[in-house]
Amino acid sequence: MQRLSTLWRRGQLLLQGRHSPTGGMLSCCGLPCLRILSEELSTLRGAAGASSEGGPPESKVRAIPFRHTREEAVAAFEAYHSRNLFLVKPWGGLQKVKEAFLPFWVASARVSVFLKSAYLGFERTGFRYNPATRRTEPYTRTEWHTVIVNQRWQRQVGPDTEGTQIYASHKYPRSEINYMRPGPHVAAAQAFEPPMLEAPDGSTRRVGPFTMKPAVAQRFARDFLTSQEHKTANEFLRSSTGASQVGAMDIDVDIFSLSAAPVYVPVFVFSSLHLGAKVRTFVSGVDTSRISGTRIYDESIMAGAAGLAATAGVLAFGLAPPFTTGVVLGWMVAPAIVAGLLAHYYPRLRAEFNRQRQEREQSRFEAAAEDPWDAEWIHAYSRYEEYQRFQDEQESYSYASQAGGRIDHDDPRGYYKALGVDPKCTKQEIQASYRAHVMKQHPDRFPEPAAKAEATKRLQKLNEAYSVLRDPTKRRQYDAGA
Repeated sequence: MQRLSTLWRRGQLLLQGRHSPTGGMLSCCGLPCLRILSEELSTLRGAAGASSEGGPPESKVRAIPFRHTREEAVAAFEAYHSRNLFLVKPWGGLQKVKEAFLPFWVASARVSVFLKSAYLGFERTGFRYNPATRRTEPYTRTEWHTVIVNQRWQRQVGPDTEGTQIYASHKYPRSEINYMRPGPHVAAAQAFEPPMLEAPDGSTRRVGPFTMKPAVAQRFARDFLTSQEHKTANEFLRSSTGASQVGAMDIDVDIFSLSAAPVYVPVFVFSSLHLGAKVRTFVSGVDTSRISGTRIYDESIMAGAAGLAATAGVLAFGLAPPFTTGVVLGWMVAPAIVAGLLAHYYPRLRAEFNRQRQEREQSRFEAAAEDPWDAEWIHAYSRYEEYQRFQDEQESYSYASQAGGRIDHDDPRGYYKALGVDPKCTKQEIQASYRAHVMKQHPDRFPEPAAKAEATKRLQKLNEAYSVLRDPTKRRQYDAGA
């Protein structure tokens, strides 16, 4: 892609009649120049498609066009650096702004989860006598129980999921470039053609090389998907059982049909210098509300604010003369100096922190240097193909809480609804749901008489439903309407 960018600039010069391919001046331009450019482009495409040393095959690379102008990006840049009185605009960035395409791997997959059991903590409230105060006082304790859940669900994760859009380079800090992930705008990706490299002002847009192998991006995607499913399971357990804490979970997360596509994402990069360190601001070329980068804080304002805040804190303690003046001055000067120094060196410290983190990240994945750039699971992004894949593997969560919200015509007395299960559920799911509901709605959890009475009624309903649905014969009769 870097060669493509260079060739595009060279082609512009050819069409302007400024240089020949051999370095001499051209006496004319037109069809011969276009023919030369066309031949070189064909040669480049063939080489890129046949070689897998410098990145993914060009035939599989797609790019999202710029949707915003440089003027709109400048407006977003100025707003980002003037959101409060403590900020200073890095004016150098306005003179050093470039339009670039940054490399991303966008992944999609099918995730299957089996939540077997979990160690859950339930808060219990009671009363006990306190000898120190000679009073009966309320107290809360946490009781831990192992709960059998046996819940399964599946879902399809598309390439528009930001967590599976992986920045495929180490040039810029990943924590800042993550804000540039296109999200649903990836649907606008198209074949990467040379005209996309020309900016409206006639300059040539930069193209960042792919330096992260697809196998590494696959690890990032798997880690994200696994983490998300653990969070989902945690939320499900809290909402369905009323647990206040979730301990260890016995959970299997299987990821199938994982595929990835190389996509270039448009970004405006503003650069300036601060104490010898580069300060960059990134503005998305498809959504200017997506912006990130290092902010510069006004040293004098930060110092003054810190000094005043410290002084107010000292006075709030009610210090009396003759110590007030000296103490106040001491507490005012020291915080002001510290705040001023932090504001002064913050951009440089952040740049150094990002540099070290990037080096650690690169060293982690050195073992993947021999992995191929092309594989069976690497494909060219196609909105239509992704839509078809998504239609074929629709999201199919089978949470008990979701099933509990349905009213089925085969549930005449509301037994399935009371237990929060689907009429097609298994006996194990009925047992697990019953145990979870009993823990959540047991009368002993409610100290108030009215709440305890209501919980007792619900528990009776649960016992009635469970006594019928756990017995295969009674359940068949119930389903038949008997």
